[in-house]
Amino acid sequence: MKKMIYISSYILLSLCLISCQSKQKKKNISKHESIINTALGTRLKLPIDLSTYDYLNNYKSDSISTLNSKFKIYSRIDGSCGTCIDFINKWSDLSYKLNEYDTSIILMCHSEDNFELIKYLGESGKIKKFQYPLFFDKKNEFIKLNSFMKEHKHFETVLTDKDNYILAVGNPIISKDIGDLYIKEINKSSSDKK
Repeated sequence: MKKMIYISSYILLSLCLISCQSKQKKKNISKHESIINTALGTRLKLPIDLSTYDYLNNYKSDSISTLNSKFKIYSRIDGSCGTCIDFINKWSDLSYKLNEYDTSIILMCHSEDNFELIKYLGESGKIKKFQYPLFFDKKNEFIKLNSFMKEHKHFETVLTDKDNYILAVGNPIISKDIGDLYIKEINKSSSDKK
């Protein structure tokens, strides 16, 4: 009998935990949807104090033409984190696929170490050739100016139009679905303006 009570209690406790986790997950999804919906259509704010860094001295596009592209993907990179810096290599691979869409990739790098790690990895060849300059956000203002990005790491990457109005939120190098969404939004916005 004690064994039956113990098993029943265990099952009931497990069901309660699953139910609570499910409710919390739904609550988080709802919160994230709300944040994304609020961000869509708003204008992305850029720091005034940005410097550019080109570790190869041969990028395809200078900072002015990059910032004036028809579409732009902005993504925040932690320049003090080796694993995070590796995302530059993934962005480099994706950038060639996006050339046909007149889309620039703007990597907003912040750093706790005065960009020493990112400079070392760039100059030692550990970072692949990237066709755009890296933007150094010395005061980490990008995340402060766009407060919705603080809510989740995936919100630190956005697709914007030429005027920096947000069309989509999420990181296409982490999720193929988001990459597909970006291409869909680019095609939709391109056809809307014709």
